[in-house]
Amino acid sequence: MCGIVGVVSSEPVNQLVYDSLLLLQHRGQDSTGIATAEGNTFHVKKLSGQVREAFRTRDMRSLLGTMGLGHVRYATRGSAADEDEAQPFYVNAPYGIVLVHNGNLTNTRELAQELFHVDRRHTNTSSDTELLVNVLAHELQSQVSGWRWIPSRCSRPSSACTSACRARTRPSR
Repeated sequence: MCGIVGVVSSEPVNQLVYDSLLLLQHRGQDSTGIATAEGNTFHVKKLSGQVREAFRTRDMRSLLGTMGLGHVRYATRGSAADEDEAQPFYVNAPYGIVLVHNGNLTNTRELAQELFHVDRRHTNTSSDTELLVNVLAHELQSQVSGWRWIPSRCSRPSSACTSACRARTRPSR
């Protein structure tokens, strides 16, 4: 069980994401995180504990942007106290992707091995969300590199919840 919020606005979203996470706090008390997008720059802050105790004014001032994702976590995998296990997760290639996820992948060992052997991608945590964002990055990179993107391949992570990957990004030619 976790709580997820996403906001897109013409105004700064950091306070709205924070307030929304306060309302979702009952969905997870182990850790929390917010990512915002300001132009081509992502700002990510992930902390242990509950929203009100974790984020300080200085943290909120650094979360600039008009798009944001927030997450409160109830740990079902990995360490509840490790901030590295908190979401959102970010990868910088091929475009820069931030992901939050609620669910459990059941084939994490196979995905981690495949990511390493195919892309030499190494994950830093035992979080299935870190694997999922790297699978999505791999599929997008295949599309950018001229490989034909096959949506059914992106659904290969088997999950207790449904995780659908849709790419609307088209590489410039």
